[in-house]
Amino acid sequence: MRRNSTRQLPALLVAAALLGGHAVSAVANGTLTIPKKAPFEKGIHVPEAVRAECGLEQKVPEHVRDAAGKKFDKVSLADHVSAKTPGKAMSLTITSVLAPGGGPFSGPKSVEVRGVLWEHGREIGSFRARRNTTHGSGTCNMLDRDAKAIAGDVAKWLESPGKEDRLGDAK
Repeated sequence: MRRNSTRQLPALLVAAALLGGHAVSAVANGTLTIPKKAPFEKGIHVPEAVRAECGLEQKVPEHVRDAAGKKFDKVSLADHVSAKTPGKAMSLTITSVLAPGGGPFSGPKSVEVRGVLWEHGREIGSFRARRNTTHGSGTCNMLDRDAKAIAGDVAKWLESPGKEDRLGDAK
């Protein structure tokens, strides 16, 4: 029995190396480009204090970059992202913000983000992600919690993107 085990060892090592390489490639997916700024969709109501103080337009992409960075070799921020961006690229737009002033005392806060994922100019996925919270120490803190949760949802979605998917509390 020992002799058979020894003869099979090279084949087992090769199989393990191949499987290990496959597992690494599932995590290392090249480069993803996302915008530096996720603009507010035109026409949505966002309180002026939220626009001025919370930095959601910058925080959403930064949180997505951080969360997706575990799935890609590199996640880069660009001034402009579109279907024409080389490789994999994802647009992000904030489509809804519920943020009455007063922190947790004025009720829940929520953020909704729409995203489109392209690969070499072809749309391969899209989503609408929403998160709500009633916990936090202020309106901006609560909205930041929502943005971080959305980023986690998007990172998980990137493993198997579909079209018109609903993530987080948008399900």
